[in-house]
Amino acid sequence: MSAQVRPKEDAIFSGNYSSLPRREALAVELAARIAGDPHTVTGDFWGELKSEFSEDELVELTFACSIFNWGNKFNIMSNASRSASPSKLVPNTARLMATPGKITSHGATRTYSAADSDSMRPHDGCGSGTPRPRKDSAASV
Repeated sequence: MSAQVRPKEDAIFSGNYSSLPRREALAVELAARIAGDPHTVTGDFWGELKSEFSEDELVELTFACSIFNWGNKFNIMSNASRSASPSKLVPNTARLMATPGKITSHGATRTYSAADSDSMRPHDGCGSGTPRPRKDSAASV
């Protein structure tokens, strides 16, 4: 099996697709263009693809190229983001930031030394934050 695969791998990794069958060469070139710069998938190139692949095959090829490209970039970035948080953040910062009742718009009087929120608190029905209909008519009251 490796004797059949090796020449194809060499062609793909060298960027010289001429030794591949036309359909394989076009599919590999599509994947390379999507991964490198999707703007290089021009109308002319798309015309070449349409001469070899059906509409359904093009949808599947484009989806496969795109999802694998996204997955590769996501994995690269998720590995890059595994560094430690900056030292000024305490370990509980993310958990405490989103805890209901701990921010002023949820009714806390002072969680941090910041001004009260200008937004309306949940279930408040009075004060300047009360929503009003845009048209004051008998039907909207």
